[in-house]
Amino acid sequence: MELLDAFAVFKFPNEIGSGVYDIHSPRVPSKDEMVLLLGKAKSVTPAGQL
Repeated sequence: MELLDAFAVFKFPNEIGSGVYDIHSPRVPSKDEMVLLLGKAKSVTPAGQL
């Protein structure tokens, strides 16, 4: 999610992993947090590209 603003400016042509769940962290985000982060990603990237 750190690069989200960059994807709003640069229209990346490939699929993007949104980063709502860090597989290298022991922390598991809540469902509500994942929904919120996906909503942010969808605001700058077409849903089919996520």
